[in-house]
Amino acid sequence: MKPNHFSAFNYAMITLFSVILLSCGDKDKYPVNQRGPRLSKMVQRFESSNPTYIELDSAKFLYNDKNILKSMSSFDGVDSIAFVYTTNGSLTQCGFYSQGTEEELIKFAWDGAIITMTDNSTTNTKAVFQLGSDGHVNRIDTYFLLNQSWVLRSYLVYTWVNGNLILSEYWETNGIQSKLANKVVPELLFSEHIFKTLLAPDSSFSDKGTFYKKASTSYTYDNLTNPYRDFQIYKFSEIGYYNSLNNAIGIVTNLYSSSGVVTGTESTAYTFTPNAVNYPSLKSLFSADYIFTEQYTYE
Repeated sequence: MKPNHFSAFNYAMITLFSVILLSCGDKDKYPVNQRGPRLSKMVQRFESSNPTYIELDSAKFLYNDKNILKSMSSFDGVDSIAFVYTTNGSLTQCGFYSQGTEEELIKFAWDGAIITMTDNSTTNTKAVFQLGSDGHVNRIDTYFLLNQSWVLRSYLVYTWVNGNLILSEYWETNGIQSKLANKVVPELLFSEHIFKTLLAPDSSFSDKGTFYKKASTSYTYDNLTNPYRDFQIYKFSEIGYYNSLNNAIGIVTNLYSSSGVVTGTESTAYTFTPNAVNYPSLKSLFSADYIFTEQYTYE
């Protein structure tokens, strides 16, 4: 059975926690990223054995004259995301389009190391990101507008080592039912759904209850350069490991009850095939029912 996250344009983007590192230089100018290989095309193949079928799709990536990602689109141009930045290269909005019509607009308001994310489709949720001194997100707080007051409803804590996210811990109150059950394999990476856990309206939310750790995810990495590492959209989503310097080859998530008992464990193992310049040329995921690959082209 095909998982719902396997859709080419919906995979290469998403996520809900990739980044252009903030410049320490002149803040009135774009930071000029060092020009190495950059991702220009991704081809995705999904081969299912139950039922039997093969699905192919692809996506392309365009950059501005400062080597910053300006748009991502399905190769047929039907679905796309356009990015807007400040003059110092900080992401301020992502517009999601289908057949040229805007379907979603995500905005980012910067206040030093604090960034607030909002969605034009809802006015009662927001996510607040805290940056560490290395420019990585180290905490994400999600809020719900309850009785005209912003109430903290969940948060994510990230631990980074040598440019890689090695641990994420998700906390919520026992007064809500989490939609973040497990993000071992990110869903809908080319869609506004990358943010839906962070910004999803929840009419059942209550500020009653005690915070507890709902899930923890650990990551291990290869030594190849991650082709998505400079895509700022992944930095402000729920798949922060796409902001890592290297590629995650092992992802293990433990789920917990409110009393701290482990209620389940899920894991995913990826294989990356290197090219001549230490970037991945192929990403592979093997399952009993399917084989999933992404092939990368650089410029």
